Amino acid sequence: MCMGSRRVFVDYWLRCARGEYDTNIDAANAAAHNCGTATAYFDGKYYYYDKDKSAICEYHTGNPIVSVKAAPKGLAVSGQYIYYCTDSALYQCSYRGEEVFVFLFPGETWAEELHLEGTHIYCKCGEYSGISDDAGIRDVIYILDSENITGAATAQKIDDGWKEILPYDEEVIPGIEGLYVRKAGNGCLAAKGNPDLIRVSSEANGLRISNKDNGGAFELLSGSTGKEIFGTGQEIMASIDNDIYMSVFMTNEIGCLTNEKQWEVYEGGLDTELRVSRMAIDEDIWIVLLEEYAAGSAGSSPEGSVGEYLNSHIVCIDLDAKQVTDSIPVKTGQVIYMDKSQYASIRDGKVSFYSIADGKKLKEHEVKGYRMREDYHVESCGKKIFFFRNGEMIDVVDIKDW
Repeated sequence: MCMGSRRVFVDYWLRCARGEYDTNIDAANAAAHNCGTATAYFDGKYYYYDKDKSAICEYHTGNPIVSVKAAPKGLAVSGQYIYYCTDSALYQCSYRGEEVFVFLFPGETWAEELHLEGTHIYCKCGEYSGISDDAGIRDVIYILDSENITGAATAQKIDDGWKEILPYDEEVIPGIEGLYVRKAGNGCLAAKGNPDLIRVSSEANGLRISNKDNGGAFELLSGSTGKEIFGTGQEIMASIDNDIYMSVFMTNEIGCLTNEKQWEVYEGGLDTELRVSRMAIDEDIWIVLLEEYAAGSAGSSPEGSVGEYLNSHIVCIDLDAKQVTDSIPVKTGQVIYMDKSQYASIRDGKVSFYSIADGKKLKEHEVKGYRMREDYHVESCGKKIFFFRNGEMIDVVDIKDW
């Protein structure tokens, strides 16, 4: 007997009794980053948001540095400043805990993510597009000056228009009707579909990018690394020279648009029920995680509870050689971290690290304070994996170079 969740009847009720369907694990980052939702790293030091202290703290000492007005939606640090965003505003603070500048979001706008790179702060937001019954939610990105988030920003510089890569009348890649790119700040903006549905405007503070009502999908990529900063569809991962690396949701193909023209498939038909869930680039290796959960109208979705998780698969692509180097099924548990040499998965509160090359288990760590029927936020930052339970940091695991 099988249920709609694709679980055997007895297995379903055993998992339900253990509390797996009431346990959720949110893996915020698939690879090491310097900023996240609740953690940040700079110059050998880690910082994190402490719920009990209502402050951003230095990890090794636990000392509070900046008192925050609400739980951060994003956190980033530089040599001079600490940045964090809440639903209503973006804050720039000194290491003495002083509030230097505040950027207030207009109208019905709320922050979702934060990224710091060079002289720019990138803040992704959501925004109600109207008050009528059919009004939707816009995706908005602000590009601001990291020295003064309220001042005139160098990010205002934009070029004259879009460059067409994939034409509408020749559907080179099934599922993508067109691809356009243009400069945005010191980065690259890619529009999928009709570029007229993307608004790019230069404002007093910097650059504002958004999609129009109920339409328009775009990716913002770094000008220095070519890696994706933010995206509304998570299809384009990087743009290096004239090559665009991307996954295609409708066909689940993974490949490269070489020289902006020829589509080369690196991996296709892996498993039609596995969807691209998260992607990362570690130096010259593009890492793609495909996951399957029992929830979702299509039978699978890259989100769900521990009980809904079914399986996952990791694909590693060498960007120089333009070929798949590793394509491996995940041994057990949900993937919470991956780089070009290893991945980590969690099951029943135990984190296991495995080698990408040969599948050998490298080490195991039991998360302190882990228990069922709780919500967990897992964030990789620098060379550490932070574990938060209902907003409280409960454990940290070191990531080793093997």
